[in-house]
Amino acid sequence: MSFLQEKQNRHYMIFVGGGCAFLLFFSLFLGVCRERERRAMFLQWEKTVSSAMSEKGLREDEIGEILQSREITEEGERLLEKLGHTEKENFRLLETGETDNFFFDIVLAAGSLLAVFWFLGSASVFLLQREKQYENAVKIIDAFQKGETGLRLPGSDTGGIYRLFSSVNRLATAFCAREESAQKAKDFLKDMVSDISHQLKTPLAAVNMYMEIMMEDREAVEVFGEKAILSLERMERLTGNLLKIARLDAKTISFEKTPCNVGGLVRDAAEGFITRAEKEGKQIFLEGEETILSCDRSWTEEAVSNLIKNALDHTGRGDFVKISWEKSPVMIRISVEDNGSGISEEDIYHIFKRFYRSSSSASGGSGLGLPLAKAIVEEQGGNLTVSSQEGKGSIFVISFSCMTKL
Repeated sequence: MSFLQEKQNRHYMIFVGGGCAFLLFFSLFLGVCRERERRAMFLQWEKTVSSAMSEKGLREDEIGEILQSREITEEGERLLEKLGHTEKENFRLLETGETDNFFFDIVLAAGSLLAVFWFLGSASVFLLQREKQYENAVKIIDAFQKGETGLRLPGSDTGGIYRLFSSVNRLATAFCAREESAQKAKDFLKDMVSDISHQLKTPLAAVNMYMEIMMEDREAVEVFGEKAILSLERMERLTGNLLKIARLDAKTISFEKTPCNVGGLVRDAAEGFITRAEKEGKQIFLEGEETILSCDRSWTEEAVSNLIKNALDHTGRGDFVKISWEKSPVMIRISVEDNGSGISEEDIYHIFKRFYRSSSSASGGSGLGLPLAKAIVEEQGGNLTVSSQEGKGSIFVISFSCMTKL
């Protein structure tokens, strides 16, 4: 009975049911009145016959016997035909109640006509209200198509049409969510393309300048050739990090988690920076006990390497970078600590944003290393946090839960 769940349908059925009940009681009333009139008519006929027979001198018992008799004889039928009382003629008995019968017929016809108008009127009202609902729905949908995406169809009531409206509203909400997601992706792509072009523009311009100098001054080939190589390496790191972040965003990377020795992982990550640290007069320290971590070794090493590079980028000659690891009953932590320039309170909330570089940064970084490290760690169920004090250094901590199987 889902049809009756809709308020408008219930009102319509109550209206029609009330009309049917009225017509039924009206018909019963007319039937009772007509039966009473018919009995009164036959009683009048018996009075007339009794009076006539009494005047002819018949006794009361004879008159009573005649009135009680229900037997029809051939002699009686022939007598009536002889007197002209046939089915084709107006019988005097019927003529007595003709006016009353006509009145009842008129009333019954009027009641039937009223019932017809009742049904037609109720159906018209119902259909007009439903048509108004449809027109309103069409207006809302047209406005939605023109950009008024906050509009929704009325779906607060019960019934089939409101379930349809609710389904359309859910579809509209899903459409708006996808549209918003697509717009965000479009804006992100636009910003990324702009940032990439900006990031590549500087090293490309530098390479172009170095090539022009080397063409004009052969003696400067060695010096500017090395600078050109550094610019090309910077572009290579930039494009490599961009490709890795794009793969992480597209969920095309499947992390192969295996038990890894954290000490070996950290030592391999630091190995690529030993020469640079010695050349820049910096020290790298490793500290920790043997600990096993279930992770994707290659990608986790990439994250640690980015943290070490960031630490070296923000330390000066004589400073140090310390990589330590420890295991507690519930967590495994890998910390990268330095005593460099630190991070200001203004910048610390933005350092994990892509392409973000503080105004005081003197390094040639692209602003992708820390966001990439954070994405790698979080995709494996871990967490990357930072604490820093400007002028005293920073500590980046990678945390993995021992309770979670990675």
